Amino acid sequence: MIQIKHVSKAYDNLEVLKDFSLDIQSGEIIGLTGPSGCGKTTLLNIIAGLEDFDKGSIIGVDKKDTSYIFQETRLLPWETLENNILFVLKSRYTFDESIVLTKQFLKFVNLYEYKDYLPSQLSGGMKQRASIARAFAYPSQVLLMDEPFKGLDYDLKYSLIHAFISLWEKNKKTVLFVTHDLDEAILMSNTIYVLDGRPMVVKNKTKISMSRQERIINNETFAKYKYILKRKIGLL
Repeated sequence: MIQIKHVSKAYDNLEVLKDFSLDIQSGEIIGLTGPSGCGKTTLLNIIAGLEDFDKGSIIGVDKKDTSYIFQETRLLPWETLENNILFVLKSRYTFDESIVLTKQFLKFVNLYEYKDYLPSQLSGGMKQRASIARAFAYPSQVLLMDEPFKGLDYDLKYSLIHAFISLWEKNKKTVLFVTHDLDEAILMSNTIYVLDGRPMVVKNKTKISMSRQERIINNETFAKYKYILKRKIGLL
């Protein structure tokens, strides 16, 4: 379990987090949604250790490796797709083991035939698939994602989500992901937190009890969850 306990974070006079607490169950996908600017990305950055916080404590990630999928793919532009993944594995595995893992994960996201391409030669969706493959290939226990499917077209987005879920089911990393898309949140999450305010607060917690097989957009149960979340967010 990851425990965020009474964390506060301010930028000069702007309080983004104040006495903020949240318990995150291990091995679950946690969706974080809410209005822009309320502090969701700041929270991810603090958990990742990319930003300091002023008060409080975070328990459960200090001894765990963390992967982060940013809104931008952040692939090394001068390296091939294969080398971009090898780069994050070489400190944890032998060269031969890294080659095997890279091949395995590139094949899983249908990119192995593009392994010698530079990022500039890939489409946006291909680069995002590469980012997902890289994050899962790295032996982390916690995966953070900041709107990883933002700006992608409908078919590509849902293809990536299904690829992501298939990868997640193999190792059940603890995943926290920020999204403004309620369909994404319901398709992926075990639990969805609606966040709001400044400083940020938990406005609502919704457990998604549907099986993965039942999660079909616009079926009756899916639509009920979406309606509930829209009410909680204030969209209805």
